[in-house]
This record gives sequence, C-alpha cells and structure tokens, in this order.
Amino acid sequence: MSLENVFHLNKCFLFFFQQGYLDCAIASLEAALYELAVQDIFLYHTSAFQNAYSTNCPSKNVRLLKWTKICIPGRISNDGSEDESSMYNYALSLFANPHLDSANEGSRRATRAALEYNLAYIHHWRAMHLGTSSDLTTALGHYECAWNAIKLVENGPSMEHLSLAVLNNTVHIHRQLMHNSQARNCLGVLRLLLSKLAGSQSLLETMEDYDTFIMSALMPTTDLEIAPAA
Repeated sequence: MSLENVFHLNKCFLFFFQQGYLDCAIASLEAALYELAVQDIFLYHTSAFQNAYSTNCPSKNVRLLKWTKICIPGRISNDGSEDESSMYNYALSLFANPHLDSANEGSRRATRAALEYNLAYIHHWRAMHLGTSSDLTTALGHYECAWNAIKLVENGPSMEHLSLAVLNNTVHIHRQLMHNSQARNCLGVLRLLLSKLAGSQSLLETMEDYDTFIMSALMPTTDLEIAPAA
C-alpha cells in the first residue's frame, strides 16, 4: 500500500501553511495521519505487511525517510528575539525512499514521526507568531507523539536529525510555559544525543543544522532554576 497520498496531503499542508491558511494546513496533516493509521490497520492484518517487516529491515545507515526543510516566514508577536532564535524553525517536505517497500514498518513509523513533528510545528509557529498560547500545549502533545514514534524506529541519519529537532523545540516550549523541571530533563536528553553524535563525523558534516542544536543545548540553565512568580 503506497504512501503517495500521505505525502500528497503533506504537500497540501505546506501549500496552505505558506499561503497563511493555517486551519486548512492543520486539517491536511490530520487527514494524512488518519490515512496512515487506516493503512496501518489494513496492512497489519495482511501477510504482505508482516513479511515485509520481517524480511526488509534496513541497516542503520539507510534513510527511512527523505525530507527537505521549509522555512515559513512570519511576524513574531512578542518583543524578544531570544525566544524565536532557540526554536528550530522549519517544516518538513517529505519524500519516500524508493529503495524501501512502502509496507516497511520502520519507514511508516518514520513518516508518522515526521507528520507529528509538522503538526506540532504549525501549532508551535502559530503560538509564537500569533500569540495563541493554547497552541503551545497542543504542540507539546504532538512533539511527544513524534518522539514516541522516533523511539520505535531508532534507525538512520534522518531520524537522528528529526530527534534533535523534536527535542530542541520541546525544550523551547517547556521554557515558554515555565515547566522548569521538564525543560531541564529534555535539555539533558538533547545534550546526551548531541554528545553521541559528536563521534559520527560523517553524519555531522551533512547536518547543516548541527550548530543550531548546539547553540540551543549551550543555553544557560540557571534561569530554569528560578521558580516562576506566583
């Protein structure tokens, strides 16, 4: 079963997002996730899916999902640049890896993680640009869904990069919401992952956003020790 329709809906999301039709963009992603879920239910009950998953497990170096980042410009509603600068400010345009079977469970989980990231990102973006604080909580939930999907994949450089993006923006939201303990915990995971990647020079050379994540990880944590005013 092809993921073509799922990727098409993600393209619709990007189009609507760039045109400023945020509700339509969100609806497109929700439809993509629904389509993926329906396919997964169908495939789970077929021998083709089970055989593909058991016999087509790609190596650690295979990219389960190909994507390019898309910057969505906009006006920041708050008066500081620090909040924006620590956010990974990109949506993802998704492409299938032609060398992988569309029934491969790892590839489908990677697709789900990327879709959840995009859904989190648009809510995150709307909160930062339009001042809708309730979107931060919604974004946090979708980043968590993306992280849970990533943990089930644990495969390939595309997932390493997406992991950093999810962790980076999760830390950013916890800072915004003054969730001090959660921000410190996520920051610790982000730093741990970055330290592990430091030994993979070939990966880091292809990760142009590495410096962005490093700068976020190096942000002082002293402000997180201060409890918010009552």
